[in-house]
Amino acid sequence: MMMDSYLVIGFFIFLGSIALGALAYERWLDHVISARKTVARNHALRRKPLTSKDELQMWRWLEEVFPDHHVLVQVPLTNFIEPNNRDGDSHWKALLSTVSFACAVSDRKGTVLGCIDVLGRGGMADRKHAFKRELLGRANIPYWVLENQRRPDANLLREKFLSAVTGPAEKQRLAQQKEARHHARKPRPALVLEQRRLSRVSSNASALTKTGMTPINLKSTLKLHTLAKALASRLAARQSRKPLVYPRTSSSLT
Repeated sequence: MMMDSYLVIGFFIFLGSIALGALAYERWLDHVISARKTVARNHALRRKPLTSKDELQMWRWLEEVFPDHHVLVQVPLTNFIEPNNRDGDSHWKALLSTVSFACAVSDRKGTVLGCIDVLGRGGMADRKHAFKRELLGRANIPYWVLENQRRPDANLLREKFLSAVTGPAEKQRLAQQKEARHHARKPRPALVLEQRRLSRVSSNASALTKTGMTPINLKSTLKLHTLAKALASRLAARQSRKPLVYPRTSSSLT
C-alpha cells in the first residue's frame, strides 16, 4: 500500500512539472514575440523597387509583346505549380518556397503560360536556371533566360509561349500566320525587277550624276534619251522603206 501511494504521488509530481514547464515555455515565447514586435516598431522602414532596372525594362517590353495577357513579376513557383500527390505537400512547399521568377505571362483566367528570368549585364545562366527549367518542363511550361540588351524576336516568343497551351487548330492558325508574315516580308517580283532596273540606271548614269542632278531628274532624262533614240530609229526605218522615184527621160528621134 505504501509503495502504491508513493507511485501515485510521484506521478502527480511528474504531471505538475510538465505543466509548469509548458507554462514557463509559453511565457518565454510570448516575451520573445513581444520583444521582436517592439524592435520592428522602433525600426524605420522604407520602400524598395519591386524589380531591378533590367527586369523593369523587360517587364515593359513583355507587356508590349503580350498586350492581350497579364505580365506578373516576382512570382513564386509554389503559386502556380503543385504536385499531383498531396501527401508530401507541406514538405514540397517548404523545399521550393524560395524559388521565384522575374516575370511570368498569364492569360485572363490566371493560368501561367511561360516564365522568364532576366540576366544582369555580363551574367550567365547557372545551375539554378537549369533546375527551374527542369521543374517547369515537367509541367509543360516554357522557361526562357533572357538578357535585356539581347531580346529575342517578339513573334517567336509569342509562338513558343502560346503554342504550349493551344490545341491543334490554334497551332495550325499560328503556323498560317507565321507563313503569311514570311511571305509578306518577301519582295514582290515586280518590285525586284524595278529595283534591278533602277540599279542599272544608277550605275550607267554615273557621269550625269556628277553634274548635280537628282535621281528623279536623272531617271526622267534617261527616259527622254531613250524615247529620242526610239523616235530617231523609227524615222530612219520609214525613210528606208520610201519607194525610189526615177527621173523621167525623153528620147528624141533624129
